[in-house]
Amino acid sequence: SFPSVAADAEAELRLAASEIISTARRYKAEYRNTDDDGEDAFGSTMQADFSCVDFSLNGVKFAFERGFQAMTMCDLGSMEILTRVGSGVPFKLVDLGGGENFCAGTEATKAQWKRLSKKCGIELASPEDFCATILAAACPNLLASPYAEGGDGDDYYAYSPEHTPIFAAAVLKLLP
Repeated sequence: SFPSVAADAEAELRLAASEIISTARRYKAEYRNTDDDGEDAFGSTMQADFSCVDFSLNGVKFAFERGFQAMTMCDLGSMEILTRVGSGVPFKLVDLGGGENFCAGTEATKAQWKRLSKKCGIELASPEDFCATILAAACPNLLASPYAEGGDGDDYYAYSPEHTPIFAAAVLKLLP
């Protein structure tokens, strides 16, 4: 469903979401180890799920990537949103990691989000509303991911409002 965004920005963000969905190319890979002999080698991958969505908005290219890998001795996950304006250098809007790949998370600054918004034709929306729209359109099942919280209480897509305030606010906008 569409995120809870500011009323004055909703129309432009609905148009943006429509373009994201219409240009999206989705890729998914899954692996499940079905060997029941109980003799898995150290470091064997037991399960892996990876998904990527490439899309564009007003000529600006984006990629949303999410992955999880359960191994015999550790688990790791990552999620990131990357973008590239024109022929410029790609940069990360959001970068999260979990399990053995844990990090506090990083994100683009408000100034970078604002510049990107203008390039994408988004004039009224806050960075938080724009991020929530990207998440909702690119990954509608983000909050339903079976790996959003690990079996031992680990958060494989952990984030901190201190380190990723825009992303943290955007996630709240996705809640019903």
